[in-house]
Amino acid sequence: MRGAPSGGDRVTEAPGGRIAMEKTNIWSRMGKWFRRSGRASAFDGGEAAHVSPVIAEEAVGASSPSTTEGASAGSGVGEGSSLGRLKLSRTAALERLEEEYQRVVELMDKIRAHMSAQEERTEAIVRAVAVLNERLAELPEWGRRQEEALRRVAEASESQQGSMKRLEGELMQLPQLADALRETLVSVDRNLTDSTETARRVAVTVDELGSAVTRLSDTSETSAKKIEQFRWDLNARDDRMTMLLERQTQRLTWFALAAVGLGAVGVGIGVAALLR
Repeated sequence: MRGAPSGGDRVTEAPGGRIAMEKTNIWSRMGKWFRRSGRASAFDGGEAAHVSPVIAEEAVGASSPSTTEGASAGSGVGEGSSLGRLKLSRTAALERLEEEYQRVVELMDKIRAHMSAQEERTEAIVRAVAVLNERLAELPEWGRRQEEALRRVAEASESQQGSMKRLEGELMQLPQLADALRETLVSVDRNLTDSTETARRVAVTVDELGSAVTRLSDTSETSAKKIEQFRWDLNARDDRMTMLLERQTQRLTWFALAAVGLGAVGVGIGVAALLR
Protein backbone atom coordinates (compact mmCIF):
# COMPACT_ATOMS: atom_id res chain seq x y z
CA MET A 1 0.00 0.00 0.00
CA ARG A 2 1.47 3.35 -1.05
CA GLY A 3 2.11 5.84 1.74
CA ALA A 4 2.00 3.16 4.51
CA PRO A 5 5.00 2.91 6.87
CA SER A 6 7.52 0.12 6.49
CA GLY A 7 8.16 -2.58 9.04
CA GLY A 8 5.41 -5.05 8.24
CA ASP A 9 2.56 -3.09 9.96
CA ARG A 10 -0.85 -3.48 8.23
CA VAL A 11 -3.93 -1.27 8.46
CA THR A 12 -7.29 -2.63 9.63
CA GLU A 13 -10.53 -2.22 7.65
CA ALA A 14 -12.23 0.56 9.69
CA PRO A 15 -10.81 4.04 8.93
CA GLY A 16 -10.71 5.13 12.62
CA GLY A 17 -9.12 1.86 13.76
CA ARG A 18 -6.57 2.01 10.95
CA ILE A 19 -5.47 5.53 11.89
CA ALA A 20 -5.30 4.75 15.66
CA MET A 21 -3.25 1.59 15.16
CA GLU A 22 -0.98 3.42 12.71
CA LYS A 23 -0.35 6.14 15.33
CA THR A 24 0.37 3.50 18.03
CA ASN A 25 2.80 1.65 15.81
CA ILE A 26 4.60 4.84 14.83
CA TRP A 27 5.00 6.06 18.41
CA SER A 28 6.10 2.58 19.52
CA ARG A 29 8.78 2.49 16.82
CA MET A 30 9.92 6.00 17.74
CA GLY A 31 10.24 5.01 21.43
CA LYS A 32 12.25 1.93 20.52
CA TRP A 33 14.46 3.99 18.26
CA PHE A 34 15.15 6.60 20.96
CA ARG A 35 15.89 3.87 23.52
CA ARG A 36 18.29 2.15 21.16
CA SER A 37 19.97 5.46 20.37
CA GLY A 38 20.24 6.36 24.07
CA ARG A 39 21.79 3.05 25.09
CA ALA A 40 24.16 2.95 22.17
CA SER A 41 25.55 6.50 22.30
CA ALA A 42 24.52 8.25 25.51
CA PHE A 43 28.08 9.45 26.07
CA ASP A 44 29.40 9.29 22.51
CA GLY A 45 30.28 12.70 21.22
CA GLY A 46 30.20 11.56 17.58
CA GLU A 47 26.60 10.27 17.96
CA ALA A 48 25.30 13.08 20.18
CA ALA A 49 22.84 14.23 17.53
CA HIS A 50 20.86 10.96 17.97
CA VAL A 51 20.54 11.00 21.80
CA SER A 52 17.19 11.72 23.40
CA PRO A 53 17.23 14.37 26.16
CA VAL A 54 15.43 12.11 28.63
CA ILE A 55 17.75 9.18 27.94
CA ALA A 56 20.77 11.47 28.30
CA GLU A 57 19.59 12.70 31.70
CA GLU A 58 18.93 9.14 32.87
CA ALA A 59 22.36 8.11 31.66
CA VAL A 60 24.02 10.96 33.58
CA GLY A 61 21.95 10.30 36.73
CA ALA A 62 22.67 6.59 36.63
CA SER A 63 26.45 7.09 36.83
CA SER A 64 28.08 5.95 40.11
CA PRO A 65 28.98 8.59 42.78
CA SER A 66 32.59 7.63 42.62
CA THR A 67 32.63 8.15 38.94
CA THR A 68 30.96 11.52 39.37
CA GLU A 69 33.34 12.60 42.04
CA GLY A 70 36.29 11.42 39.99
CA ALA A 71 35.06 13.33 37.05
CA SER A 72 34.54 16.46 39.18
CA ALA A 73 37.95 16.19 40.69
CA GLY A 74 39.57 15.35 37.45
CA SER A 75 39.21 18.42 35.35
CA GLY A 76 36.83 21.36 34.92
CA VAL A 77 37.43 21.27 31.20
CA GLY A 78 36.10 17.67 30.96
CA GLU A 79 32.94 18.56 32.88
CA GLY A 80 32.31 21.54 30.63
CA SER A 81 32.74 19.38 27.56
CA SER A 82 30.20 16.84 28.88
CA LEU A 83 27.66 19.58 29.60
CA GLY A 84 28.20 21.05 26.13
CA ARG A 85 27.71 17.67 24.50
CA LEU A 86 24.55 17.16 26.58
CA LYS A 87 23.12 20.51 25.45
CA LEU A 88 23.99 19.75 21.85
CA SER A 89 22.40 16.31 22.13
CA ARG A 90 19.24 17.83 23.59
CA THR A 91 19.02 20.42 20.80
CA ALA A 92 19.69 17.82 18.11
CA ALA A 93 17.17 15.44 19.68
CA LEU A 94 14.53 18.17 19.77
CA GLU A 95 15.21 19.04 16.14
CA ARG A 96 15.12 15.37 15.17
CA LEU A 97 11.93 14.91 17.19
CA GLU A 98 10.37 17.88 15.42
CA GLU A 99 11.42 16.46 12.06
CA GLU A 100 10.03 13.05 12.97
CA TYR A 101 6.80 14.61 14.17
CA GLN A 102 6.53 16.55 10.91
CA ARG A 103 7.13 13.32 9.01
CA VAL A 104 4.47 11.63 11.12
CA VAL A 105 1.99 14.42 10.36
CA GLU A 106 2.76 14.18 6.63
CA LEU A 107 2.47 10.42 6.82
CA MET A 108 -0.90 10.69 8.58
CA ASP A 109 -2.10 13.12 5.91
CA LYS A 110 -0.99 10.70 3.22
CA ILE A 111 -2.69 7.83 5.03
CA ARG A 112 -5.89 9.86 5.38
CA ALA A 113 -5.81 10.81 1.68
CA HIS A 114 -5.07 7.21 0.77
CA MET A 115 -7.97 5.99 2.90
CA SER A 116 -10.30 8.52 1.30
CA ALA A 117 -9.18 7.43 -2.15
CA GLN A 118 -9.51 3.81 -1.07
CA GLU A 119 -13.07 4.45 0.14
CA GLU A 120 -13.90 6.16 -3.16
CA ARG A 121 -12.42 3.23 -5.08
CA THR A 122 -14.37 0.82 -2.86
CA GLU A 123 -17.59 2.70 -3.53
CA ALA A 124 -16.81 2.69 -7.25
CA ILE A 125 -16.14 -1.05 -7.07
CA VAL A 126 -19.43 -1.57 -5.22
CA ARG A 127 -21.29 0.42 -7.87
CA ALA A 128 -19.51 -1.49 -10.63
CA VAL A 129 -20.40 -4.79 -8.96
CA ALA A 130 -24.04 -3.66 -8.69
CA VAL A 131 -24.06 -2.76 -12.38
CA LEU A 132 -22.38 -6.07 -13.15
CA ASN A 133 -25.06 -7.91 -11.17
CA GLU A 134 -27.73 -6.09 -13.15
CA ARG A 135 -26.02 -7.02 -16.39
CA LEU A 136 -25.64 -10.62 -15.25
CA ALA A 137 -29.34 -10.68 -14.39
CA GLU A 138 -30.04 -9.55 -17.95
CA LEU A 139 -27.89 -12.32 -19.44
CA PRO A 140 -30.70 -14.95 -19.69
CA GLU A 141 -32.99 -12.51 -21.50
CA TRP A 142 -30.11 -11.42 -23.69
CA GLY A 143 -29.31 -15.06 -24.45
CA ARG A 144 -32.94 -15.71 -25.36
CA ARG A 145 -32.95 -12.72 -27.67
CA GLN A 146 -29.67 -13.85 -29.17
CA GLU A 147 -31.09 -17.31 -29.76
CA GLU A 148 -34.18 -15.81 -31.40
CA ALA A 149 -31.98 -13.60 -33.57
CA LEU A 150 -29.85 -16.59 -34.59
CA ARG A 151 -32.99 -18.55 -35.44
CA ARG A 152 -34.20 -15.71 -37.61
CA VAL A 153 -30.79 -15.49 -39.24
CA ALA A 154 -30.94 -19.24 -39.96
CA GLU A 155 -34.41 -18.88 -41.49
CA ALA A 156 -33.26 -15.91 -43.54
CA SER A 157 -30.23 -17.92 -44.66
CA GLU A 158 -32.44 -20.81 -45.78
CA SER A 159 -34.73 -18.40 -47.62
CA GLN A 160 -31.70 -16.76 -49.19
CA GLN A 161 -30.41 -20.15 -50.31
CA GLY A 162 -33.74 -20.81 -52.03
CA SER A 163 -33.60 -17.40 -53.65
CA MET A 164 -30.04 -18.07 -54.78
CA LYS A 165 -31.11 -21.36 -56.36
CA ARG A 166 -33.93 -19.63 -58.22
CA LEU A 167 -31.57 -16.89 -59.27
CA GLU A 168 -29.07 -19.48 -60.47
CA GLY A 169 -31.77 -21.14 -62.57
CA GLU A 170 -32.77 -17.81 -64.04
CA LEU A 171 -29.15 -16.96 -64.76
CA MET A 172 -28.76 -20.29 -66.57
CA GLN A 173 -31.66 -19.27 -68.80
CA LEU A 174 -30.04 -15.95 -69.64
CA PRO A 175 -28.10 -17.27 -72.71
CA GLN A 176 -31.31 -18.62 -74.25
CA LEU A 177 -33.10 -15.37 -73.49
CA ALA A 178 -30.18 -13.45 -74.99
CA ASP A 179 -30.37 -15.52 -78.20
CA ALA A 180 -34.13 -15.00 -78.41
CA LEU A 181 -33.66 -11.29 -77.79
CA ARG A 182 -30.98 -11.12 -80.49
CA GLU A 183 -33.29 -12.85 -82.98
CA THR A 184 -36.11 -10.51 -82.01
CA LEU A 185 -33.86 -7.50 -82.53
CA VAL A 186 -32.78 -8.81 -85.94
CA SER A 187 -36.43 -9.30 -86.88
CA VAL A 188 -37.26 -5.83 -85.63
CA ASP A 189 -34.39 -4.45 -87.71
CA ARG A 190 -35.71 -6.20 -90.80
CA ASN A 191 -39.22 -4.98 -90.06
CA LEU A 192 -37.89 -1.48 -89.59
CA THR A 193 -36.10 -1.72 -92.93
CA ASP A 194 -39.28 -3.00 -94.59
CA SER A 195 -41.28 -0.37 -92.79
CA THR A 196 -38.91 2.29 -94.07
CA GLU A 197 -39.35 1.08 -97.64
CA THR A 198 -43.11 0.83 -97.14
CA ALA A 199 -43.19 4.29 -95.65
CA ARG A 200 -41.27 5.60 -98.65
CA ARG A 201 -43.73 3.94 -100.99
CA VAL A 202 -46.65 5.25 -99.00
CA ALA A 203 -45.15 8.72 -99.18
CA VAL A 204 -44.82 8.43 -102.96
CA THR A 205 -48.38 7.12 -103.19
CA VAL A 206 -49.63 9.94 -101.01
CA ASP A 207 -47.84 12.43 -103.22
CA GLU A 208 -49.41 10.86 -106.30
CA LEU A 209 -52.79 10.83 -104.59
CA GLY A 210 -52.34 14.50 -103.77
CA SER A 211 -51.58 15.24 -107.39
CA ALA A 212 -54.60 13.19 -108.48
CA VAL A 213 -56.81 15.01 -106.00
CA THR A 214 -55.51 18.30 -107.31
CA ARG A 215 -56.27 17.24 -110.87
CA LEU A 216 -59.67 15.92 -109.75
CA SER A 217 -60.38 19.22 -108.11
CA ASP A 218 -59.51 21.03 -111.30
CA THR A 219 -61.62 18.56 -113.30
CA SER A 220 -64.50 18.93 -110.86
CA GLU A 221 -64.36 22.68 -111.20
CA THR A 222 -64.37 22.35 -115.00
CA SER A 223 -67.21 19.84 -114.83
CA ALA A 224 -69.17 22.14 -112.60
CA LYS A 225 -68.74 24.90 -115.08
CA LYS A 226 -69.80 22.56 -117.93
CA ILE A 227 -72.77 21.32 -115.95
CA GLU A 228 -73.81 24.87 -115.29
CA GLN A 229 -73.46 25.62 -118.97
CA PHE A 230 -75.41 22.46 -119.84
CA ARG A 231 -78.12 23.49 -117.40
CA TRP A 232 -78.38 26.81 -119.13
CA ASP A 233 -78.44 25.01 -122.47
CA LEU A 234 -81.19 22.70 -121.21
CA ASN A 235 -83.22 25.62 -120.04
CA ALA A 236 -82.86 27.24 -123.44
CA ARG A 237 -83.74 23.97 -125.17
CA ASP A 238 -86.75 23.54 -122.92
CA ASP A 239 -88.00 26.90 -123.98
CA ARG A 240 -87.54 26.00 -127.63
CA MET A 241 -89.13 22.58 -127.15
CA THR A 242 -92.08 24.19 -125.44
CA MET A 243 -92.52 26.53 -128.33
CA LEU A 244 -92.13 23.66 -130.81
CA LEU A 245 -94.61 21.53 -128.89
CA GLU A 246 -97.11 24.34 -128.78
CA ARG A 247 -96.72 24.87 -132.48
CA GLN A 248 -96.90 21.15 -133.19
CA THR A 249 -99.96 20.86 -131.01
CA GLN A 250 -101.62 23.65 -132.85
CA ARG A 251 -100.72 21.99 -136.14
CA LEU A 252 -101.97 18.62 -135.00
CA THR A 253 -105.15 20.26 -133.80
CA TRP A 254 -105.70 21.86 -137.13
CA PHE A 255 -104.82 18.62 -138.88
CA ALA A 256 -107.28 16.74 -136.71
CA LEU A 257 -109.97 19.28 -137.30
CA ALA A 258 -109.27 19.09 -141.00
CA ALA A 259 -109.33 15.31 -140.93
CA VAL A 260 -112.57 15.34 -138.97
CA GLY A 261 -114.04 17.78 -141.40
CA LEU A 262 -112.84 15.74 -144.29
CA GLY A 263 -114.18 12.60 -142.67
CA ALA A 264 -117.53 14.25 -142.10
CA VAL A 265 -117.58 15.36 -145.66
CA GLY A 266 -116.67 11.83 -146.79
CA VAL A 267 -119.35 10.35 -144.55
CA GLY A 268 -121.85 12.80 -145.88
CA ILE A 269 -120.82 11.94 -149.38
CA GLY A 270 -121.04 8.23 -148.61
CA VAL A 271 -124.46 8.61 -147.00
CA ALA A 272 -125.59 10.64 -149.88
CA ALA A 273 -124.30 8.03 -152.28
CA LEU A 274 -126.11 5.31 -150.40
CA LEU A 275 -129.29 7.23 -150.31
CA ARG A 276 -129.30 7.51 -154.01
